[in-house]
Amino acid sequence: MYRLEQVSKSYGATTVLHPISIQIQSGHTTALIGPSGCGKTTVLRLLTGLVLPDEGVIYFDDHEIGKSDWELVRQKIGYVIQGGGLFPHLTAMENIALAANCTGWTQNKIATRIDELCQLVRMSSEQIMKYPKHLSGGQSQRVSLMRALMLDPRVLLLDEPLGALDPLIRFELQDELREIFRSLGTTVVMVTHDLSEAAYLADQIVLLNAGHVEQVGSPNEILQRPQSAWAQKFVRSIRKVVN
Repeated sequence: MYRLEQVSKSYGATTVLHPISIQIQSGHTTALIGPSGCGKTTVLRLLTGLVLPDEGVIYFDDHEIGKSDWELVRQKIGYVIQGGGLFPHLTAMENIALAANCTGWTQNKIATRIDELCQLVRMSSEQIMKYPKHLSGGQSQRVSLMRALMLDPRVLLLDEPLGALDPLIRFELQDELREIFRSLGTTVVMVTHDLSEAAYLADQIVLLNAGHVEQVGSPNEILQRPQSAWAQKFVRSIRKVVN
């Protein structure tokens, strides 16, 4: 699906990503994880074309993405930003339907798709008539996910989708997200700082450290066979919290 080859990114004198290479498989869930400032959100923004690499090449379906190609690629992407990013002056339903309205969908098609998504994320028609300020944290995240899925994207990108939720709601939504990812078969790339969450949701984990790819592997490989002293320290620190 995606392939990054020797991609780097700097802002002024600050190098956020040193040349990295990552392959993201179609139909799988990949988690980008690492400490704050490691570059994981920058990778996600590169995958959307919100920022462009200073060096290196990004491929989508084995085709190199040029600067002029991003508009077409974005039509195949659903994106959930940190905090959900719902427009407060629109109801949940209006937030969900925004992209479909902009692309000329009929109202019947929009209504049918919203009904499908309500069933998928377990929200009622009454709940999506509310404005964001009247929704709980978990409901807001569900609405953000519905909005990202509205156009049936081939790729779903999520930036800390559960980061601001309390532990009980987060636990519940982790179960729901895993079920949704598996039922849709969509390519998913998510940013998280929680290794246990990444291991629960993802098929592949990309462990980042100071703008470098420290290790790529399955959850079991990362947890059981960390390949560097830093990776071992990172895994041990998470285990202390989990245990």
